[in-house]
Amino acid sequence: LALAFSAGAVNGTGDEAFEWAGTFDVADMNTVFWSAQSDAEGHYPDASMTIVIMQGNADNSLTEALELAGEESLEGACTELQPGNALPISSTGTPLPCYKLMFPCTMEGSGDAAECHADAHTAIWE
Repeated sequence: LALAFSAGAVNGTGDEAFEWAGTFDVADMNTVFWSAQSDAEGHYPDASMTIVIMQGNADNSLTEALELAGEESLEGACTELQPGNALPISSTGTPLPCYKLMFPCTMEGSGDAAECHADAHTAIWE
């Protein structure tokens, strides 16, 4: 089993729909989870992150087809998930489900100067 991840950029579409994508071999793992930590000053870079988790290729290759499926899914509506919620893995559906991981933070300031001050140093989704 390989998982492909595609983390979305804010309001991105097309070539800007995601910041990065990768595949991870999790065949020998019983549990898969995603975690995020605030920086040393107690801030997350953003209040949320969009992510698509899908069945990847058996050889862990990141192909254009996987990237396109991730892009298409990130351009749709994403289900909000608070830390502690499950992260379902999907291999069916068009587009694949997209999730918006909500970081445990309080927004301080407004507009471009807004900062996401961490209410908890680590957030985990399983």
